[in-house]
Amino acid sequence: MRRIHRIALGVWAAAAAWSIALVLLPRPAAAPAAPPPHALLPLARTAVLWAPAGAVVLLGAYMLAQLAWGVATFRSCPEEADALREDILRARRDLERRGFKFPPQAVT
Repeated sequence: MRRIHRIALGVWAAAAAWSIALVLLPRPAAAPAAPPPHALLPLARTAVLWAPAGAVVLLGAYMLAQLAWGVATFRSCPEEADALREDILRARRDLERRGFKFPPQAVT
């Protein structure tokens, strides 16, 4: 299964779970005649309503951590850098041979 399929399946499952939780939790009445049977129901409904916002914040934190980890563990390849410099110099010499004139500040 491709990564995008796993992500889409996870998002779909989370949205389905959120929708089911939202439907199953009772709505607060405009003027309740009696106290709710359980005192945590309004808090649970609030938590379910705010869950998507929390998920977005957590996703942002995860992406920031992934970015920081990628920057911290970025490998440098000195051999490849030297090969790239050599390719650039070879291309520059070839262009100069064909008559292209480079500006003085572009000389490395």
